[in-house]
Amino acid sequence: PSPQHDMPSPSSSPVTSSSVSLPRPITARDHAQDGIRIVLWIDPHPSITSYKPLIRQINNSVTMMQMRSGEEAKVWMSAREEQLLEMAARNSFRVVTNRMRQGDGGSMAGQRFCEWMRAETSPWRDVPIMMYCKEGAL
Repeated sequence: PSPQHDMPSPSSSPVTSSSVSLPRPITARDHAQDGIRIVLWIDPHPSITSYKPLIRQINNSVTMMQMRSGEEAKVWMSAREEQLLEMAARNSFRVVTNRMRQGDGGSMAGQRFCEWMRAETSPWRDVPIMMYCKEGAL
């Protein structure tokens, strides 16, 4: 069974400093005035959960949602399409994907997910995506 992935609730104390930045495409300067930010992180490895406390410490309005496959991410995004597209229009929704996922396209998994998001008819065309690779993978 798939875990429940509910939308997070707005934070009560947003970060307002413009000097704080993450090594990801999110900064406190980008912080949406009206609430939360979501980073959808597609990676089957549980080790990415170790980033959650760091990200929340830097900007407590950022919520990471981990999906273990591109297909799981597509289902999650489609079920919340209207809300996520509204967030994307406010620059409050990002996607991070790893390049390689066994059982999910192998070394093409990240590229295939990016292609799905950038397809001509995709509502996700303007959502920022960051793909990362293991050191030495290129």
